[in-house]
Amino acid sequence: MGTVEMAARIDKKDRKILRALDGNSRQSYARVAKSTGIPQETVRYRVQNLLEQGLIQNFQTVIDGGKLGFYYYKIFFKFYNVNETAVEMVIRYLCSLTAVNWVVRVDGAYDISLTARVTNPTELSDLIDEVRRKYSSQIHRWVYSVNLRMDFLTRDYLTGSRRLKTKAGSYSAYKTPVTLDSTNWEILRRLALNARASAAEIARDLPLSSDAVLLRIKEMEKNEIIVRYNLVLDNTELDQFNYYVLVYLSYFSPMREQAFVEYCKKKANIVYVIKALGEWDYELSVEVETVQQYRELMMDLTREFSDIIRDYTPMMVSKIHKYVYP
Repeated sequence: MGTVEMAARIDKKDRKILRALDGNSRQSYARVAKSTGIPQETVRYRVQNLLEQGLIQNFQTVIDGGKLGFYYYKIFFKFYNVNETAVEMVIRYLCSLTAVNWVVRVDGAYDISLTARVTNPTELSDLIDEVRRKYSSQIHRWVYSVNLRMDFLTRDYLTGSRRLKTKAGSYSAYKTPVTLDSTNWEILRRLALNARASAAEIARDLPLSSDAVLLRIKEMEKNEIIVRYNLVLDNTELDQFNYYVLVYLSYFSPMREQAFVEYCKKKANIVYVIKALGEWDYELSVEVETVQQYRELMMDLTREFSDIIRDYTPMMVSKIHKYVYP
């Protein structure tokens, strides 16, 4: 798809709307209209059109699973001979697993990446063993890491804005769990499916009024169990590239590491940063319009931090198949 075709489908108004919703996808259309200067009914119509195009894949609720007693592990699989039919079969299976909340097809060092949400390493071992037994003849190698912290950043590049404020919605690794009752768990489940679900829709079939649902949501936001509402976009529909980059650091000081993280957060095309414990140290998700733009970003990053960046491994995300929290 060329840029001329894209320009006919998405313009500055669409980008303003997407940028606003990526900052808070649960906000009302009235608030989006106020912040963008676009009439409310126009906002509503355009969002519906973006959904129908498939450009907006989902309105996502980001939940700090660490506060609920979970660990998030990133797992990559490489196959012997890439057969798309076989890969699709594996992907469908992975998407069916409750413990798996993110599944993507990537091109590069690995073929599939996923995130598994577990309460202990034994659960992870069981999950990986099950996948390896089921597809042992196809899996060439695999590797994993645990996500210690993940910072979600607003897509300021959509409107050409510089990212000056670096506050991010974050989830982290296991910590002392917060106790939730079954009703709050159900509210989280429904929000995870659609961050824009209304309180009335969520209250349906629950022993609560919509006002009571809103109070519970606000309490979970206050306690930072719910940390963000953003968008899951189809980058191919935006006629752009999504690179997933594993960054390997050499010996470094805490001060230089923090400088590296803050530098990444200020780059408008880096949409999330993960601190990892494993073979690599950080993971970056980069969204760009051209391959050259990606190269320039990584050249800037490696030049600025040549003293601590040992290496990096890029992969291109070709399709997101599953992306939901908790």
